[in-house]
Amino acid sequence: MSTFVSGHRTFDKCVNHPDHGYIGQGNVMTPTQFSSYIRPVTRTECSGMTFPSGRLNAFDLKPFRRHLPGLFASLVDDTTAEHDAILYWFFHRVGRQRVEHGWILATTEHREIGSIVTGPTQKSRWVIDAAAAWVCPPPET
Repeated sequence: MSTFVSGHRTFDKCVNHPDHGYIGQGNVMTPTQFSSYIRPVTRTECSGMTFPSGRLNAFDLKPFRRHLPGLFASLVDDTTAEHDAILYWFFHRVGRQRVEHGWILATTEHREIGSIVTGPTQKSRWVIDAAAAWVCPPPET
């Protein structure tokens, strides 16, 4: 696997840690990334069962809701009203404190829909830009 480089030394060190470092597409839960597929509000079928409209979407978004920034939450809600998407959240820890860097919303074909930087310094922009290039690579020509 390639080495992830954003220019933020602490984040890069965490992502590239040999035992628990990782950055990837789709459903991921690591010390630096939490991401998940989000089903659209219109999806009502799952595992042979039928649910009320919006129930599966609410279930998928529940772990993110209290952390998701307001304006970005609107983009997520608008997008997933009728379409599947992947929601990515990037951060690292210093002791017990989480240092948040930002969010990326992508299609299930790994094309970026939008992103937001929520971190404390310019280095968070570097993290989100590098993460977007990693999880939403440009199409091959």
